[in-house]
Amino acid sequence: RRAMQSAGLLGLATVAGVLVTDLAEPLARGDLAVSGADLAEAGIPPGPAVGRVLEALLGLVLEDPGLNRRDVLLARARELS
Repeated sequence: RRAMQSAGLLGLATVAGVLVTDLAEPLARGDLAVSGADLAEAGIPPGPAVGRVLEALLGLVLEDPGLNRRDVLLARARELS
């Protein structure tokens, strides 16, 4: 019986972990779906421009977390540079 109770609790913890992960919103540049290296590969010149583009992308994603997708952010980065 204890094994069943433990298994039930483990299942709940796993479900809760998935829910928390799915609902987590980006709060910093490191949470973005792209990095400075991704921007460089996309043709954004290295230097301070990369930081400015990442900050602008973070602003967009903070307003709409659904935009935090690599394809969307790379497209927006090209528009911003």
